[in-house]
Amino acid sequence: MTTAVTDAGEAGAAGEGAPADGVGPEELGRLLARVPEGWTRFQIAGRPWAVSRVPRGDGRTVTLEAEQLGGADSFGANVWLTSSGPVLRPCEVPAEKVLGLLRALPEPAGAGPAGREPDGAAPADVGDDAAR
Repeated sequence: MTTAVTDAGEAGAAGEGAPADGVGPEELGRLLARVPEGWTRFQIAGRPWAVSRVPRGDGRTVTLEAEQLGGADSFGANVWLTSSGPVLRPCEVPAEKVLGLLRALPEPAGAGPAGREPDGAAPADVGDDAAR
């Protein structure tokens, strides 16, 4: 799976204050905190997923990769950690697909249930490829 940013020119056009993916830096930071560093297995909507988080560039960028285990769905994204907060740069998939998966992950211990989707809720557009 490639982890290259596919449309780097879009970052300058959107500006740091107006995220192109529709998620603010505070929410993206909370969602990113749901993924521990390294490789982790999650159950999402009854399906097993492997999600990895790898810091790069002295911690200025995080690469996320997700793969439905036993299925055909997989995707990646980079998150740039800027002075204005994190910026999502999905790789060849809509930002909402990445955000849907992140929103379906459990919050870290001690974070509380605010904003969490119910357990077993299918994230938007995640896993649709497996049915095809």
